[in-house]
Amino acid sequence: MQNRVRRPLGRVVVMAGLLVALWARPAAAQNSGAVVGVVRDTQGLAIPGATVTLVNRVSQASQGAVTDDQGKFALLNLAYGTYVLGAELSGFSPAQRVVEVRSTVPVTSDLALRVGGLTESVEVAADSLLEKSASGSHVDLGADLIDQLPSATPGKQLSAVLLSAPGFIPSQNGRIHVRGSHGQIQYVVDGVPMTDEYTEAFANPLDPRYVKSAEVMTGGIPAEYGGKLAAVVDITSKSGLDDARKATGAASVNVGTFGSVDGGLTVGGRLTPRVGYFVSAGANRTDRYLDTPTTTNLHNAGNAERMTVKLEARPTDRDFVRVIASLNASRLQTPNRPEAQARGEDVTQELRDNSQTITWLRQFGDAMALNVVAYRRAATADLDARTAFPLAATQTRTLDHQGGQASLGYSAGAHRFKAGVQVDRNPVSEDFRMHGASVSPFAFSGARVGRTAAAFVQDTWAPTDALRVNVGVRYDNYRLVIADRAVSPRVGAAYTVAQTHTVLRGSYSRIFMPPFSENLLLSSSPQARALASSAAGSSDVRAERQHAWEVGAQQALGSRAKLDVAWYRKDIRDVADVDQFLDTTVTFPLSVSKAVAQGVEARLDVPVVGGVNGYVSLARATTLLTAPLTGGLFLGETPAVGERFYADHDQRWQGQFGLSYERPSPRVFASVTGRVDSGIPFELPAGFDARTFPDQQALSLVNLDTGRARARTLADAMVGAEVYRHGGTTVEWQAAVINVFDRAYLLNFLSIFNGTHYGAPRTWTTRLKVAF
Repeated sequence: MQNRVRRPLGRVVVMAGLLVALWARPAAAQNSGAVVGVVRDTQGLAIPGATVTLVNRVSQASQGAVTDDQGKFALLNLAYGTYVLGAELSGFSPAQRVVEVRSTVPVTSDLALRVGGLTESVEVAADSLLEKSASGSHVDLGADLIDQLPSATPGKQLSAVLLSAPGFIPSQNGRIHVRGSHGQIQYVVDGVPMTDEYTEAFANPLDPRYVKSAEVMTGGIPAEYGGKLAAVVDITSKSGLDDARKATGAASVNVGTFGSVDGGLTVGGRLTPRVGYFVSAGANRTDRYLDTPTTTNLHNAGNAERMTVKLEARPTDRDFVRVIASLNASRLQTPNRPEAQARGEDVTQELRDNSQTITWLRQFGDAMALNVVAYRRAATADLDARTAFPLAATQTRTLDHQGGQASLGYSAGAHRFKAGVQVDRNPVSEDFRMHGASVSPFAFSGARVGRTAAAFVQDTWAPTDALRVNVGVRYDNYRLVIADRAVSPRVGAAYTVAQTHTVLRGSYSRIFMPPFSENLLLSSSPQARALASSAAGSSDVRAERQHAWEVGAQQALGSRAKLDVAWYRKDIRDVADVDQFLDTTVTFPLSVSKAVAQGVEARLDVPVVGGVNGYVSLARATTLLTAPLTGGLFLGETPAVGERFYADHDQRWQGQFGLSYERPSPRVFASVTGRVDSGIPFELPAGFDARTFPDQQALSLVNLDTGRARARTLADAMVGAEVYRHGGTTVEWQAAVINVFDRAYLLNFLSIFNGTHYGAPRTWTTRLKVAF
């Protein structure tokens, strides 16, 4: 965003055949690993019954197991990252070591326990805080961090925790901008890329109750990732195999301001020692579903339902199979301005999607792993704006993804190699109709089948103990409205200075991002181009290309904290953006000639020390674009050729902070989070008169002389406690206040692409959660 600028049975049968075909042969891989090993005593004898734990100190993600009769243990379904592996048993001194999981090939790490007292202290090295192989910026998130984050509803917790990372800027209706890019966040869930818009207005957002841990990457992104690459959120979901019990889970109910109600349930466990299941379901409703164009909250109710079912099996020690199915829906109203409310405008939208995924992981020896994924996802969006003024409209669009991926991982000596292929079939259909008193009736109906094929190869090479070199290349071949292809090299290096516990890193990535699929056919149609006010509407939307550089460093501050700093620059051609249709959720993709985005970021992470943990992020950035528009549909006045302007998410300074405390027994916890923003830019339209401007509240939140919104500080708070415990059942109460100081603020202002939107006022919510 810038300122200034239903299905026949035959198709189901075809898809079933496609899934069977992909299952029968190697079909990108799921980025989760495993740690296996044996616990022995100092004489080399196996120790059964030892408790083994694995903890990521930064994300707080953890997992445990108990050794079998041969002293063996296996910790599976692990997100990539650095962990502390520990083992303990009564009568022995605990043992710990640092392990790094960066491949689907299991990490073998044995532990030795010495006879001794349990009170013997064990020091955790500063190395447990560092990522010695990563050559780009990333943030690790765990389920506990997400669950205890202050949020209006659980459904918004995932986007809220993403906004705690440096370089992430909030925009309207859950949209997030990263390092100067418009949205362009790719979620990868259990190895399946989710390249659609995942915001409240465009699709059903992901359910955070399903998330076990996530790795958020914004720089040095490996070649295995394609599509939207402003940021990659690689999610490892919860698994029934993580717990030896037959049933474990949680149920919760939230109520809050604006009549908000949310209910959720997760349950999982092992049907047999080798077969597990996991179910996540939730539903919510609220009278403030979207961000409003004025301070009043009118005609803004919405509700959503989500369900995901997962079945996993380990038929042999070397095979792993996963089947996932999900079903989601939401219905929402478009917020009204007071004059629209008086006219009785009733604009609504309904979003539905369903998906199915099959995964097969096969281990070949101790050094090679094959990962095969087949997936299908179908999404439908219906808009009813027949009562809108001055233009009434209706729309139905469908967007499918049918495809598969296969990758082969190999680890030996100094090399960690990975190669893979991906195919995606993308049927798209759009029907849009519009009429008004001053325009001729407009109708568009179109359907196409897009296709994407990609291949990659990459290697992490360790020529010395201190140096990691990441080299990769990716090939993409994309066809929908346009046909385009690209070769994308990705290179990076990380060097560890052991004496000072410092990691120095740098990376270069060439990025290729196809256009947004939502309303792409309409935006590229001759009928729509006839409506455009200039020649900008005469070209198809182009794919975005970037040259992205980053240099940075990590520094362990003793064994208690980690500081991460980075500088980045992105030179972008055919910058992706969208134009919003009036106050509706309909957007048209477009592209702008070029942009330069650059900035400096810093983040301090303090893992748990005495029950307290926290983070502080700070970023300084600019995003400067250059006209003209190079493709797509834009109905307003376009910027002149060569005109330069700042993106409307050009937040010069931003900071985020968080502080949490937890007392284990009896359990009490609390957290405070917040962000500081220096102000978004805007440009006043010709003939603007502040005295007659209808939204005087908005004028009080901006500086007309500097052309930027006024700086703001927002804070959220949460407290909770365990109020009941019996056996394995606990009852937990939690209350949160969002926007504690009730600060009125703007997410954007007079954007020619997106108009004006206000953030939420002070909002409270309370939750009762039962875990079993």
